[in-house]
Amino acid sequence: MARVLYDGLVDYEDGTKATTSQMAKDVVEFLNWSAEPEMDDRKRMGWKVMAVGGVLFAISIWVKRYKWVNVKTRRLLYDPPPMKGPNRPDNVTVGSSFRK
Repeated sequence: MARVLYDGLVDYEDGTKATTSQMAKDVVEFLNWSAEPEMDDRKRMGWKVMAVGGVLFAISIWVKRYKWVNVKTRRLLYDPPPMKGPNRPDNVTVGSSFRK
C-alpha cells in the first residue's frame, strides 16, 4: 500500500510547512475532536469547578479555624479536691511522720 501522507500535500493558510508529521498530527487532532466534540465544554466546566472548589475549600479552612480556636487555645488547670482527714497539709507539722 502506498503512503497516504507525503510532504507538500496540503497548503496551510498560515504558512506552516506541510510535513508528514504535521499532517499526521492534524489528522489525529481532527479524529480526537470528532470523537469528543464536547471536550472543550468539559474543560471549561472543569476550570469553573476547580475555581469554585478552591474558594469553598478556603472558606471551609477559615470556618474550621474560627470554630476550633476556643478548643485549641483553651488552658485546662487542675484544681485538686480538698483533702479530708488528719493528714491534710494544714494539719501536718514540719518533721512529723505520717506513720502512727
